[in-house]
Amino acid sequence: RDDVARFVSGAPGLAGRLAAWASAGKTLFIVTNSEPDFATAVLDTALGPGWMELFRVVITAARKPAFFAPGARAWQDAPGTRARVVAGGSARYAETVLGAAGHDVLFVGDNLKSDVRAARAHGWQTVHVVPELDATPAADATGWGDALADAGSPTWLAELIRTHADVACAAVGDLLTLDPRGPIVPPTRRAAGETA
Repeated sequence: RDDVARFVSGAPGLAGRLAAWASAGKTLFIVTNSEPDFATAVLDTALGPGWMELFRVVITAARKPAFFAPGARAWQDAPGTRARVVAGGSARYAETVLGAAGHDVLFVGDNLKSDVRAARAHGWQTVHVVPELDATPAADATGWGDALADAGSPTWLAELIRTHADVACAAVGDLLTLDPRGPIVPPTRRAAGETA
């Protein structure tokens, strides 16, 4: 925490892209297993001093995947942090704060077990951030490219990702280049009548 800038670099343009999503009516939030002081230091470094205005709530010390379990521990204001940063919580608490639940929530995570699979089991739509996708051609109409394929057939990892995520991307920045007013999860990956 005392030397975050050594390990975390700023993400040029990321704060502006997040602001565009918020301006388009998306309610943004963060759920992290990091402790409050470390999470805020990382956000200060990655997004700059105005990041608090971008998010409805930042839930720290979330203990994912337990965060998604029924009866997850209650939240509390994180001592020594700024407003809207809480320590602990649950998916139900997040839904209350966001005013959205189930398929109205799009959850982005990079850990299959702690993030993506748990969020999907809770009923949220999911985006799995898989850096290995970065060196592959653009995704096709189903939201999946030919990444993680062997001789044209999906590898076991590709099938695992497909089983637990609605969409995959190489980096959050890739997701944020999409039009926030349009669907994020391709219609071929959604059940009839759902939106994302």
